[in-house]
Amino acid sequence: MEQKVLSYCLKGDVLGAYEYLKHAKKGNDMEALFQQYTERFFQHEPVYPYKTSYPWIKEVLKSYFDYFTAVLARKENEVLAEEVLLNRLSNLLADGHFAHLDEAEEALEKKFLEKGLYFLGGVTAPYRGPYIWRRQEKKEYEVILPSGIQRVTVYFMDDFLLHSWLHFATFGKMAAGGWAKREALYCVKKRYEKMLNQPAFLVSFLKHEAQHFKDYQDFPRLGPCDLEYRAKLVELMYDPSTSLLEAFSRQADPAPNNPHAYASFVLLSKLADMLFGHDARGEIIDWAKVDRGGVHSAAGELFGQHTAQLTEKGKDTAVGVI
Repeated sequence: MEQKVLSYCLKGDVLGAYEYLKHAKKGNDMEALFQQYTERFFQHEPVYPYKTSYPWIKEVLKSYFDYFTAVLARKENEVLAEEVLLNRLSNLLADGHFAHLDEAEEALEKKFLEKGLYFLGGVTAPYRGPYIWRRQEKKEYEVILPSGIQRVTVYFMDDFLLHSWLHFATFGKMAAGGWAKREALYCVKKRYEKMLNQPAFLVSFLKHEAQHFKDYQDFPRLGPCDLEYRAKLVELMYDPSTSLLEAFSRQADPAPNNPHAYASFVLLSKLADMLFGHDARGEIIDWAKVDRGGVHSAAGELFGQHTAQLTEKGKDTAVGVI
């Protein structure tokens, strides 16, 4: 898929991707992509990817698909879109009306478990999820982090009915590979099953998410931007290449409403200051050519500085410093 389109979608801006495609130089691939986005987001009867024939589940999926379309294509503001979603989910549940989407999604989780399926709601910033899958496997790991060994439980998820808004926005080209909850880590099996001994899993998933798990314990009020900043620094400390820096550079965005993109922006800014001095600000840096040893050392120093700042604030008051 065209990289520029993915860049828009990563920021939750399907309307921007659509406008780009509308005016881009046409070719067979681009025209087909434009048609895909038209059919899913910009026609009266949208084409949605249902992976079930069960009527109640299809209605739940349609409720979320319509919500995704509303916020991603800028058809409604987020507050109104969430109100509509809450009302629709409430009507699908026998418990009656709920005061908040979190309450409705807790009820949905129980309902899906009764049907032998798994449901995880909440927000994958900047929008609501959720994730719905059919199968999972459990495995225990011991992960080396800057602070020592962290023991974690990993659930490998498989056979998704819904894989949150980014997967929906990119037709499966991009999606979360996993995440950390306060009780365990969750990993998309299909993404990593052929690379369990490679840095993509051992560093970018396992160490990244295990650092989240550790921070949930040490700094329980820490905000998502700081959580992502710390986990990305841990990745850089242990990754054997500089390819991560290139990936962070592509996703970096100074808008703090997208924690992953904002953390990449802050990280690269601080890293450039440390490696090249303030004179490098505003310049385009070829991160592929940056010395790996220097990156490793600088990332460790930044991580230590950030930890010291949070520790000084205190466990119960540290909500963020970047």
